[in-house]
Amino acid sequence: RRVLSRSLFAGIDMHARREILGRLAHLYIAIEGGPGTEHEAQIALGRSAPVIPIGRSGGAAHQLYIAMNRPTFAPKLAWNRLGSAATTPVDAAQAAIEITKAFFEAEYFTASQ
Repeated sequence: RRVLSRSLFAGIDMHARREILGRLAHLYIAIEGGPGTEHEAQIALGRSAPVIPIGRSGGAAHQLYIAMNRPTFAPKLAWNRLGSAATTPVDAAQAAIEITKAFFEAEYFTASQ
């Protein structure tokens, strides 16, 4: 039997889990969310990991989008689509993919990060 995924558990509660998850990835995508999403994003941003907030989805992602400046690697048009209420969910997803690709293709990103 082939295993396609594996569940990993971290932290003794949700606060501890967010503290851990906010320190693991090179890049984060925030969709909707509440105080927990905001907390995890602040941890990530505090260690200079970029957060891509899908602002048009509402919640914490919307607040993050308003508060953040566009990362230098993010194409301006793609970034703007993330925050527009006129953007469809499919277009927002495509913008997030474009920004994510730009991050991983950027000169300053290396696999050792």
